[in-house]
Amino acid sequence: MNQNAFTEYVKELLEPYGSVVVCVMFGGYGIYKSGVMIGIIKSNELYFKSDLSTYEYFQSFGSESFVYQSKGKLVTLSYWKVLPEIMED
Repeated sequence: MNQNAFTEYVKELLEPYGSVVVCVMFGGYGIYKSGVMIGIIKSNELYFKSDLSTYEYFQSFGSESFVYQSKGKLVTLSYWKVLPEIMED
C-alpha cells in the first residue's frame, strides 16, 4: 500500500472518533485532533502519542516507540506503533 493510500486508510479508521487533520511533516504525516498532535504516520506505520498512563499498554502488545536519527544520534519519541492486528480490530 502506498503512503497516500495508507494515510487515507488511517483517516477512515479514525473517522468514528471525530474529525482529524493530517499534515505532511518530515517525510511522514502528523495526525491532529482539536489542534493537538496525537499520531504520526511514517513508512506505512501508525504511531499514537503515549504518556506514563498508556505506554505500558502499548508495550504489552509488543509495540515499539518511534525512533529516528538526528545528527548521528537516535532520538526516541513518546509515540508508539499501532500493530496491524490492532488496527484491524
